[in-house]
Amino acid sequence: MEKLPRGKPRDQDIWSTFKSNWFSNIFSGFANIGQMLGDLANAFLGGGSFGPGPLKSIKDRSVAVSADLAGLQSRTQQLEGVIGYAHSYCTGGAPVGNADTFIPLNIPVGPTVGVTRTGNRFVLGSRGLWVAQAQIGYDSISSILNTYINAQIRIYTPGGTLFAHGIAETVTETQHTCTVQMPFVVPAAGYYAELWGFMGLTRGIKGGSSWTRMSVQKVSSETS
Repeated sequence: MEKLPRGKPRDQDIWSTFKSNWFSNIFSGFANIGQMLGDLANAFLGGGSFGPGPLKSIKDRSVAVSADLAGLQSRTQQLEGVIGYAHSYCTGGAPVGNADTFIPLNIPVGPTVGVTRTGNRFVLGSRGLWVAQAQIGYDSISSILNTYINAQIRIYTPGGTLFAHGIAETVTETQHTCTVQMPFVVPAAGYYAELWGFMGLTRGIKGGSSWTRMSVQKVSSETS
């Protein structure tokens, strides 16, 4: 077979083809690696759509682990007292009036978690950040009497000392509702929340969950 002298065009064509294929294979390999890493990342994050094989197994396991972690977080919060809530309302009536008056929350609504209802008030079962919301509905009254009214949320220490106080107030002789909301932080269990109000003589409080009610809900176990 005839050998071509060094540097002839045929030699150069073979070398050019070799170099082209070699570099193409290398960069093609890098492209496949990139795709593989992307697929792995999606699988570990529980994403992507894969047929039967290792990537699908990784994805399924990631989804299962995420669900387990979510369940563990919920159970941990319950054990740490992060979850807490209660809601009650008052049946109404006509208190003595012309003085700050304790309003009994004598009808519970729904479940109670992390809170104890004692003496028509809420006893908090753990430390942390809480939010209380309350509303009092007032009947109308003659304008010749005291037309000042308010709604109060009072937080007391386990020993009975006033710890925190939120108030909403107005002056009106017509039927009216006062609403107040207050976030507060307690350092330990045993603090309790009460609903108070001020109304003139002979002025009645409207009963029922639509008018006179209070709820507490825990937001966090952190205190600072």
